[in-house]
Amino acid sequence: MLSPAFVRINPQLVIGRERINESIPWPQLAMVYNTHWQSFEILDLKTGPVDGDFQLGPEGIEGSAGLIGASFFRDTQLIIDMQSQALWIQSGERHEPLDALMKRFPVGAPRDIAGLTSLHHAAIRLRADGVASLLNQKADCNSVDYYGISPLMIAAGRGDRESAEILIKSGAKLDLRSSIDEFTALILAARYGRTELAAVLLDAKDDINLASKTGRTPLFVAADANHLEVAKLLIDRGAKVDKALSTGETPLMAAARNGNAAIVSLLLDNGADPNKVVASGSPLIYALQGASAECVKLLHSRECSGE
Repeated sequence: MLSPAFVRINPQLVIGRERINESIPWPQLAMVYNTHWQSFEILDLKTGPVDGDFQLGPEGIEGSAGLIGASFFRDTQLIIDMQSQALWIQSGERHEPLDALMKRFPVGAPRDIAGLTSLHHAAIRLRADGVASLLNQKADCNSVDYYGISPLMIAAGRGDRESAEILIKSGAKLDLRSSIDEFTALILAARYGRTELAAVLLDAKDDINLASKTGRTPLFVAADANHLEVAKLLIDRGAKVDKALSTGETPLMAAARNGNAAIVSLLLDNGADPNKVVASGSPLIYALQGASAECVKLLHSRECSGE
């Protein structure tokens, strides 16, 4: 994503390019994503090789074009070739030796501009060895950045089981909440399809039905983001299938809106109410709005049968 300053300085690179976004809509939670972008072009709209898990929505990121100044790209180098009108973002060393990592991020180092501690940095980089080393040196496993994100939340969102297990063993709290909608580690794991991490957190006795500020449970965010395997796990472990948002919207409605027949069927088979009506309609109305014939058929059959 291009910064507004870059757009103003280099209008010839961006004018008329619909898929270039001037803003960064998710910097607060971007730390849970892999930030090793390697290279891509701007003007021909090719994204090029991308190594990572950047998600803006259920389908992932679509058409990004570079950035300047985003703090979560702290290990990358930005290269702009104005003659060929190409841009590259190259990652730094990905397999930095542990002693070098600890030299860069020693225990007790001051927080950076985003409030990140050295332990956050180790978790961001998927460095379970760094996480273990810092914890052995008495790093605070429950430290949070300025957005309320803990190292365990990062490990959960990134799918780093080894780091998560080390943090939990060291006393990481499961119920810490981000300042943005009060997401927990389990909600983040569910949102980004981290089935294995969700299981680890549930094994550690995380609250499967604990909701965010707006009522999003792990099951709701899994259904809303089309993560079938996470939804299966959560239901198997006892998630309430009809626990709704503050607006009344249920996981079934979210899945119907997305046209995800597999999740709709899973929820219906496990007792989700196909007849619930809120201000914006019933699950069937959601399916009609999503233009999903398969979901409409599933829901209509359950409504008519009275199941």
